[in-house]
Amino acid sequence: MMFRILKVSAIGAAPFVGYAYGIKKAEEHYHEHQDLVKESAGNVVGLFTFPASLYSNKVIAYLDYHGTPYKNIPVDYFTKEQIYFSPEYKKLPIAIIKGDQVNDSAQIVKALASGKKGTFGGGGYSKTDEKAMLIIDERVAPALNMSIFSSFESVNAVAGQYGILEKIMLPMASPLLKYKTRQNHGDAADAQNLESALKDAFNTIGKNKTPIASELALFGVLKPVYCLDQVQLAVANCGRTPWFEDIRKQCEANSKVLVA
Repeated sequence: MMFRILKVSAIGAAPFVGYAYGIKKAEEHYHEHQDLVKESAGNVVGLFTFPASLYSNKVIAYLDYHGTPYKNIPVDYFTKEQIYFSPEYKKLPIAIIKGDQVNDSAQIVKALASGKKGTFGGGGYSKTDEKAMLIIDERVAPALNMSIFSSFESVNAVAGQYGILEKIMLPMASPLLKYKTRQNHGDAADAQNLESALKDAFNTIGKNKTPIASELALFGVLKPVYCLDQVQLAVANCGRTPWFEDIRKQCEANSKVLVA
């Protein structure tokens, strides 16, 4: 009888325990966001990301190369509770720059490079960057995503570079992500188009003594999937393997990612 009472009590209390836990997490994320807003008044950038996301890595590459201090906050795939402060916009990455929220990876890189929100090591954001970023977002990234989803082995190879959550979630989510990529990008979402898209991006960017903003964005979308043979081959066929390795070394040497 006592066991039944305890069991019923536990079941009845569950919603209240869940509610209390939700309130506690909301308070934690509120203070986390407020701290980021204060810190970003200086030159610390707050960045909310999915670690394996190509678009998140576009921004990370820019920040790492230029040695900009930033806090990288991984976002829960299911609840997205870390970005409670953005009820209307739930795509990632989201950045907090100089106290302001900036959405969309291309716009974040542009804000950093153009100096509109302060100086973050950028040399400006030109018409060339605009053109190249369109190719990266509309052709290169979709082809790279389809390279990931081309096989179970490819999905696991990319997920294996990250934490346990990515190792579980990316294989589970890959059919839906593959469908959405095809739906959003049509014919561009084909791994066979990767090399031609890369060549067009490289030709638009040109060869620069110091990488321009869109060049670092291109490196950023390549980095998470460079473990795949087909991606390495496409970069090699463009004659840019040394370019990739040079930027990777600079990013690793310069990175000032802070503990969130």
